Amino acid sequence: MIPQYTQIEKGGGSMSEFSVPLSELVERLGLDKVYIADNYEQTKISTVEINRPGLELTGYFEFFDNTRIQVLGKGELGYLEGLDPAERAKRVDAFVAHEPPLIVVA
Repeated sequence: MIPQYTQIEKGGGSMSEFSVPLSELVERLGLDKVYIADNYEQTKISTVEINRPGLELTGYFEFFDNTRIQVLGKGELGYLEGLDPAERAKRVDAFVAHEPPLIVVA
């Protein structure tokens, strides 16, 4: 995978910023696409950090970084399965409304 680099200015100096097109990341990892946003081809991933959104699924978004890839694992899916269907839909809708670039269901 060949990353793209752009120059950014911070505090009077410049530094390189890493980004990878989301479409390239999805293709290289062989991920199955369930839903693709309109801006899928233009979306760039510019952080190596990911997030497991346990707190966000409870409704707490105060420190949520929606630039990170979100990973729903066994814990998050188990939590959602324990909710009644109406509440589950409400929590998932609130989470998706924050528009993370990629949600991986593991």
